Amino acid sequence: MHATTRRAVAALAILILLTHARSAAACGEDNEQPCIRRIVAQCYMSVIITYWPYDCWQDNTYCTRPNSRIDPTDGRCHTAGPPQGLTCCTDVNFSANGHPITAGYYATVDLRQADIVVPNTEVPNTCTENPQFKNRLYSIPDWSSIYTYSSRLKVNANFFEVKIDGAGDDNPYENQCTTALGLTVSNQHNASATGPVHGTPTQSLVFLTAAAVTKYGFEAIIAPNAQVTYAGEIQNAISGFRLLQDGAFVTQPSSITPDLYRPRTAVGLTAGNNTMIVIVVNPGNDDEVPTSGGTTMRALADYLISLGIQNALTLDGSGSSQFLFDDGSRRIISLPADVVPGRSGRQYRPVPVFLGVR
Repeated sequence: MHATTRRAVAALAILILLTHARSAAACGEDNEQPCIRRIVAQCYMSVIITYWPYDCWQDNTYCTRPNSRIDPTDGRCHTAGPPQGLTCCTDVNFSANGHPITAGYYATVDLRQADIVVPNTEVPNTCTENPQFKNRLYSIPDWSSIYTYSSRLKVNANFFEVKIDGAGDDNPYENQCTTALGLTVSNQHNASATGPVHGTPTQSLVFLTAAAVTKYGFEAIIAPNAQVTYAGEIQNAISGFRLLQDGAFVTQPSSITPDLYRPRTAVGLTAGNNTMIVIVVNPGNDDEVPTSGGTTMRALADYLISLGIQNALTLDGSGSSQFLFDDGSRRIISLPADVVPGRSGRQYRPVPVFLGVR
């Protein structure tokens, strides 16, 4: 082949490669198709009555900008204006029986401006091999890598249990399918039903549809039997134990050891139900020692009252307590608290659902 011809062919090949690279990268920006990321997920296959875990692949679509989302009407990424309604992040600073509590953060959310995100944990469902499992478990940092549910702020939400056929392995690092306990609603889809945790009734923080906001004059409310009271009017919801009611402390169930100093997560509403505070206390361990920086539930409730909260829920605590803020320029994350045999350092516990703020 003539040298000139070889150079022409080489140039053409480079041009094709560059064109392909540009077209392959043309995703995730404003008015573009979402990008696709393949992540490994642990699935289960049934052999007689035993469920064996194996790795499979799961596709997740995402937009590349923190304030972009996938519009369900055209399936494309659309960039919103400058995100509003979230003030983050403030270091916690209070005391529990004289012990200083400074390891953790809280964020203030104007619900009239911010968008709430609760993942539909049944879609995609990689736990179909065992019908009692509904929700795939991810740590909060892992949830943040799934851009389908992009948001600036994420904290853990509902309590959960990890069981196989009602018994067996309850380690969420090994058996990573579960069902969230209490009501979970994601964009009007019920992902889990109202129900108790360890025999104690739960209540729900419900975020209302636009029509219901106009009807009632507030954005959110904490209520028992929310699916009955606000039937057809719930946009998103998470559940936990009532911590404050009309500014007064509500005794917590013994199953969450309320008098011990542990990592905790809570969410509350000010008077008017249009402003929310999300708080996580996590000193990076769960040794229950007063001087280690965890909190009792009563001390956390008193702190929320001092911040103007009238009604609040306790969400899952201990190693589940996780707080992550990332707006593309700043990243703030709470400490991991779990010690897992065979893994070095402390770990972020996988959880089935989160509360997010865009």
